[in-house]
Amino acid sequence: GEAMLEQVMLPDYYTFREWDHHLAEVTKNVTYNALYIMKDGDLYYQVDEPTETAIVTYETRSNNYNYNYQYLTGSVIIPTEVRDNSMEFNVTGVGEYAFRACRGLTSVTIPNSVTSIGINAFHYCGSLTSVTIPNSVTSIGIHAFHYCSSLTSVTIPNSVTRIGDKAFDNCISLTSVTIGNSVIRIGDWAFNNCKGMTSVTIPNSVTSIGVCAFQYCKGMTSVTIPKSVTGIGDSAFESCSSLISINVVADNPKYSSLDGVLFDKDKTTLIQYPGGRHGEYTIPNSVTSIGDHAFGGCGRLTSVTIPNSVTSIGYVAFSWCTSLTSMTIPHSVTSIGNAAFWKCKNLVIKLPFRFRGKIDVQNCKEIIYY
Repeated sequence: GEAMLEQVMLPDYYTFREWDHHLAEVTKNVTYNALYIMKDGDLYYQVDEPTETAIVTYETRSNNYNYNYQYLTGSVIIPTEVRDNSMEFNVTGVGEYAFRACRGLTSVTIPNSVTSIGINAFHYCGSLTSVTIPNSVTSIGIHAFHYCSSLTSVTIPNSVTRIGDKAFDNCISLTSVTIGNSVIRIGDWAFNNCKGMTSVTIPNSVTSIGVCAFQYCKGMTSVTIPKSVTGIGDSAFESCSSLISINVVADNPKYSSLDGVLFDKDKTTLIQYPGGRHGEYTIPNSVTSIGDHAFGGCGRLTSVTIPNSVTSIGYVAFSWCTSLTSMTIPHSVTSIGNAAFWKCKNLVIKLPFRFRGKIDVQNCKEIIYY
């Protein structure tokens, strides 16, 4: 009869994270893929024997927190390869949650064998001031450096194609960012609340800037959108309180700018007004729509004139415009989004008596019909 493999005996030092196996006829072939955990020096690695590769990981996990590296302080240098008994494994990744909440870590050097930095890899490493990302890394995962509040600078190499959502969110000490010229997408909230960042150069490889990607970057004074960008998420540059100009290169097929204000290509939709400007602004007559969040957080804007060409005002379009005192909504406007004037506590709105749409004037000072 046929003999079937029913059991595999492994040494005691093999600790399994996963076990993905296919049992075949012993007389013909046996294939398997065993992932086990080993320790080399201070770090743990998840090893894949068939591919002879390893990724930096943790020993155990409790509520998604890593407690095994709490003893680590200072600098960590991740090796290019590790050895387990007679086998050598190339280190190809920094795994998910690998150093999460390692609060004593101050710097990390990642070798050029690593191709990926996983989800939450350095999440809440509050003392991390320096990280060296090699030119081998192609992806930076979601939340990879989220809340690394002491990180002051980062260079994203030319090998990286995607910066994950919230990858550097709330890195409040980050002042210098260099984005490599292969990055295609800057994720949602990627640099949200990096309030120490004064400037950023978006390379001509980027096609998509995510929702709230640079929101609350309060030190940023200007930004240029290159030809390659065809998608900009809502609130990408909202509440940047020092931002004076958003400039779009002339040959961009999707977006344009006029006097430092961001519009769609034909200037019918006003997308984002720079949050660092103060005083008065008159919307151009070409505009038919004021976009969602368009003036959000423009706390020093004192007056906005809306032309008769405008038919719609978007969701939270003027939220937190606390210095606005008076605004006249023209007869042409038929739609006003929810919370369009949220927290405009000093604003008196003049609204046509015949307006039949809905308007949420919560937190506004007064509404007067004319």
